[in-house]
Order: sequence, then C-alpha cells, then structure tokens
Amino acid sequence: MYPAGVSDRLAALFELGALTRCADRVQIFGADPIFSTVFDVGDAAAASLAAVGVAAGELHALGGGPPQSVCVDTRAAAASLLGFALQTRDG
Repeated sequence: MYPAGVSDRLAALFELGALTRCADRVQIFGADPIFSTVFDVGDAAAASLAAVGVAAGELHALGGGPPQSVCVDTRAAAASLLGFALQTRDG
C-alpha cells in the first residue's frame, strides 16, 4: 500500500497519534530518492503530511463530517521542503 521507506515512518506516526485505525484511508505515491542525500527526506515528508492529513480528517469527523481519505505524492512532499529557497529578504 505504501512505498517501503514510508510504511515504517507512517506506522510510527499513527501509533503516536492513536490513529492506527485510519491507516486504510491513506495513499502515498512515489518513493525516495528524490534529492541526492543520504536521508530519505521525501519518504519522511510524505509520511508526515499523510499523518497531518489524517489527523485533520479526524477533527472533521468529530465535527460531524464524513470520513476523509488522504493522498500524498512523495515528490510534491519533498518539494514542499524547499520553500526556504524561494524566500528573499528586503526584495
């Protein structure tokens, strides 16, 4: 269901947040390596964003909304880590 590097990270995050029952609502596409680094930053970013999405979906459900599913693209998740490179100071 998930790329190999993501499943362990996602399972750990779900366990921390008591969200293991929601694991079937998550789809993650793609896998590292995205950037040339020894760390699996794309997989970690995808797992983190998926966990946040599931938590937000659970809050929505607590308010009476329908269950939500979460889809994360690993390449897009990795790209979200580069926002600092687009920032400038004083113009």
